[in-house]
Formats: sequence, C-alpha cells, structure tokens
Amino acid sequence: MGMRPLFALFFVALLAGCQGSIPPSRGDGRLGYGAILVQGRVATPAGETRRARVALNLESDDHRYIIPFTPGTTSLFVVPAGTYRLMPLRGPFGVTEKTLQIVIENRVLRVPFPRDVLRKDPLEVGPDRIVPIGVLNVDAERDPGDRRVSVKIKLDDGRDARRRLVQDKISSMMDARVPAAQREEAINWTKALDQALVAVEADPDERAPYKPRSR
Repeated sequence: MGMRPLFALFFVALLAGCQGSIPPSRGDGRLGYGAILVQGRVATPAGETRRARVALNLESDDHRYIIPFTPGTTSLFVVPAGTYRLMPLRGPFGVTEKTLQIVIENRVLRVPFPRDVLRKDPLEVGPDRIVPIGVLNVDAERDPGDRRVSVKIKLDDGRDARRRLVQDKISSMMDARVPAAQREEAINWTKALDQALVAVEADPDERAPYKPRSR
C-alpha cells in the first residue's frame, strides 16, 4: 500500500476521532469502567415508532462518545469512569453542531439542540457503577392541513424514568426471548444494576443524576 492510501486512512480515522465513537456494551467494571443506561421514545401523529434514530454526544475531558437513544430499547454502554456531559454531536473536524438531527421513518429533521440538556450539571460515572441517564422523548407534531412538522425534545431523567431503565435491564437477564448476547451483557453488571436500583429508589425528591444549574 502506497503513502497516499495510508494517509487517506489516517485522515479518515482522525476525523472519526474528532466526532467520537459509539462505546461498547461490554466491559469489566473492575478495570475502571462504569456504564450508562439510555432509551429513546419517538412519537409521530400516527403514533409511536421505532423506525427512528437520534443520538447525543457524551463527553469528558479525555473521552468523546456518540450515544444512540434507540426508541423502545434500553441500551447499556460501557465507558471509563469519569465526569461527563451530554452534548450535541460534532462534525468531521470536531466542531459542535448547533442542531439535533433526527431521522423518523427515513425523513431527516433538524431542530435546535435542547437547551435544558446543555444546562444539566456534569454526570459522575464511577467504576463498576451504572448510571441510568433517562429517556429522550421526541414528539413530532403536525397541524391538520400543514405539511410542516414541529418537533419537541425533552430528556425525561426523573426518578420513574430512571427506575424503568434499570428494571428493564434487570428483566432482560431473565427473558429467554432476549438474544443471548444481550442477556450476557446485563448479567456482567448484575451487582451494579442492583445498586443502581437501590440508589434510584432512595432518591426522595425526584432528583435526577443531573441537576439544573443555578442562575
């Protein structure tokens, strides 16, 4: 392979690193890794749909990850322990996007990135710990006779939403219908899931792992 193809491959890898990558769903908490739980929900005028894609970035000083919020599916992602924030996705050169892209049934929509997500305090992910972040709700609405679609975005990180994420992942360990790889993924984090559920249940005032910044 000549120098030009090698440089092209290096350049592509560099651009991908600037944007971030999707973290793995497996990892050993004893090696300094923690995990997060997320889920998406997308509603259209015709009802909820799973034929949709939406993602946010999860960033620390040292790491940058793309987190898909898959509609109707609780996803576990393993990340190094640290302090993180939810951020907009980044472009090929690492420039932060000003909008959030949502794909609903093959239609691409762009909306301003929700400010309430940017106002959240940092998220602490500890080693061998699971943090349920919440459910990203996308509501696409259209007035009768209007072709334009309005989209509302809200991250539901209340106690009930976070409890459901943990319970959903725990139940997946015992569901024979769930693919074996997903069951194994959850079993590896059994203790951390139990601890996460206790922590959510002990939350007396509906506070989420994020808190709005004081002004």
